[in-house]
Amino acid sequence: YISTPFSRAAADFLNDIGVSAFKIGSGECNHVPLIRHIASFGRPIIMSTGMQTIDGMRPSVKALDDSGVDYALLECTNLYPSPPEIVSLQGITELKSAFPRAVIGFSDHSIGPEMALSAVALGACILERHFTDTRYRKGPDISCSMDPAELKFLIDRSREIHTALHNPKVRTAPEEDVYRFARGSMVADRDLPAGHVVTPSDIWARRPGSGEISVQHFDRLVGAKLTRAVKRNQQLLWSDLDGVKPQANS
Repeated sequence: YISTPFSRAAADFLNDIGVSAFKIGSGECNHVPLIRHIASFGRPIIMSTGMQTIDGMRPSVKALDDSGVDYALLECTNLYPSPPEIVSLQGITELKSAFPRAVIGFSDHSIGPEMALSAVALGACILERHFTDTRYRKGPDISCSMDPAELKFLIDRSREIHTALHNPKVRTAPEEDVYRFARGSMVADRDLPAGHVVTPSDIWARRPGSGEISVQHFDRLVGAKLTRAVKRNQQLLWSDLDGVKPQANS
């Protein structure tokens, strides 16, 4: 576990018992002397940034940079619970832009998983939520705490979003069968004789996409002379078109 010290004595105690990292709460986010003291232990630091502007945080972040420790900054709204009208998802992108060395996360006090999951899609790599074994308990933060089932949902869905977030815009191998069926191949739209000069009304694209010429090459075919006669709905080949160089489909 890790813990949040509010004083030098508490920080020293946590250091003595060997915590693996330190948490700095939003209330101490601008407490540069305490931040320096905690950073002197050389362990990673996670700092919440609620109630702070980007410029107001710069001295604290500089102290972390100067110490050389690894650190994360969490966007946070310090109201329990936090309604969407005051939650700042934009703060995640602003933190990423202002402090590129930091790992960026989200300390969420809203009700439900929506804000936290949205934060992951914006690049948050750490999620912090209050947790309770049952939300039938009484307490100041129970309304924005998650029970075991809710926390499991958040963990599972955030991992899925994080995985998908890193996938580039490409056609994947499992999509190949769908691609070959769903895309259109260039065909003759009526019977055409050899030597005919192709016009836009002579050709069209129809499924499946298994033909040599994809619909994306429609304009290249217009004006070409046919090297052989073709029937309506017959898939066209590059060799059917005089003077048109073959080109790969994408």
